Amino acid sequence: MRILVVSPDLYERHRGLLTQMHRLRAQVFGSRLGWEVEITADEERDEYDRLGPTCILEIDATDRVAAASAFFLRSDRHASADLPLAAEGRASRGSSGYDRELALLRRYTSRGG
Repeated sequence: MRILVVSPDLYERHRGLLTQMHRLRAQVFGSRLGWEVEITADEERDEYDRLGPTCILEIDATDRVAAASAFFLRSDRHASADLPLAAEGRASRGSSGYDRELALLRRYTSRGG
């Protein structure tokens, strides 16, 4: 396993891995857990993805995304202005959103769900 940090300026370079991340999220959150999430073209995305988070990808030995998380650095231009989405009740996964996603992705991909 290796960890890859993908900031918004590297999205294009790692587009294939980010696509894997969004498909994995769709499989785990939409299909396996039955959460009400937005899935388009077999990929799950939410309002936070539109803000350009920095993504942390756990890549396995076959170069597949095994787990993922996303966060906003204090220096990210959207961090202070747009993250109150959760406070407004618009976040789809609760206050620990992406930390919870990472744990669930690991759980449901490593054990087969």
